[in-house]
Amino acid sequence: MAKAAEPATILVVLDSFDGEVDGQVFNFRRGLVIQAEHPAVCKWPDRFGPMKWPYPLRESRIEMATAAPGEKRGA
Repeated sequence: MAKAAEPATILVVLDSFDGEVDGQVFNFRRGLVIQAEHPAVCKWPDRFGPMKWPYPLRESRIEMATAAPGEKRGA
């Protein structure tokens, strides 16, 4: 069985800037979300910061929709 992928780390652009990575020009605007694995984050790490949520996140937000193997729902 395939292992579930870990969720990507999300960062946010702290201040607007333009930059070139591998010959491609990017226009980063303040507040834009970006994955931590993006090459621009490696090139300009000081221009990105952690995503701050305006409200607290609950740890267990997802309910299982189906029973696990050998398990009966509602029993």
